[in-house]
Amino acid sequence: SLHKMALAELGRSGIVVRIAIRKSDRRRHSCSRVLKCPISGDDRDSDVGRCGREKIWTMDDHPTQDERFSRAIELFDAANRKDPNVEMDNGKPWPKELLYAQRMTECLDRLAPEACVAVRLAVRAQHISRWQIPRTTYPKNREGYRRWRTELGNFHAETAGKILEEVGYDDQTIQRVQALLRKERLKVDPECQLLENVICVAFLKHYAVGFTQEHDEAKLINILRRTWHKMSPAGHQAALDLDLSSSLRALLTKAIDKPMEKSG
Repeated sequence: SLHKMALAELGRSGIVVRIAIRKSDRRRHSCSRVLKCPISGDDRDSDVGRCGREKIWTMDDHPTQDERFSRAIELFDAANRKDPNVEMDNGKPWPKELLYAQRMTECLDRLAPEACVAVRLAVRAQHISRWQIPRTTYPKNREGYRRWRTELGNFHAETAGKILEEVGYDDQTIQRVQALLRKERLKVDPECQLLENVICVAFLKHYAVGFTQEHDEAKLINILRRTWHKMSPAGHQAALDLDLSSSLRALLTKAIDKPMEKSG
């Protein structure tokens, strides 16, 4: 049912446009963008649709934000469900990247439960189909690692973009999600930094312990120090509040060169 009717009556050439908008579709899903429906073709908002003479647009004519979001998440997860790599969680086998995607969403819900839809989509698609570009296809050096990460960012952005287009998202939303996945303007863009915080917290919570079995202490401290420097103060506090093992907490304390205390 429609909770509220927004009527936009635009007088150019006798054109009247009526747009029906649910309150739930206007809350936090459009990030910094506002729904509008001007007459000129250049400014027309694709989320609402093509405005026509005496045309009444309702959310029955166009998928709602919630419908698109749910469908996008389903398709992201369907792609990651194909991951041939398996990881155990609480005794249950999971496709590795499907488990990672769900853990990322859980971390975002903890760090920023009111995050906008673009951030939520980017978080869920952070590793989409990552196994298709394995690290082993690049040189085992720093330059090879950087090339691999750059290629992954572009690949994830392209893969997610195709799915978002399929479910009906507009170009502006798609481009925003892709920019986040490519880590454009990191340290300057607060939403990109939020995504980075989520990545680091998910790593510390779920994956850092596994690294302790693969690397010596000096290497681990270097990894943890780099992870720490990627985060903002909000990310640091979220990391401090994690229930880490005593050994991992000790390593992280050495990495940041100061005592680690949980918030009250």
